Amino acid sequence: MDATGYFLAVYNETLRLRAERQLILAAVRAERARAQRVRLEIQAIRDSQISPGEAQPV
Repeated sequence: MDATGYFLAVYNETLRLRAERQLILAAVRAERARAQRVRLEIQAIRDSQISPGEAQPV
């Protein structure tokens, strides 16, 4: 393989790795957003529950 072929092989691998990195970062962002939604849902459920001391007799 001559120098040009080597350069192109390295460049193509660099592009492939960049694309793979972007996919991984997008997946991480999506998972973080999902985790944040779950945390907010759990907090909303906790906030809406009445503690035993606040319960009113019927």
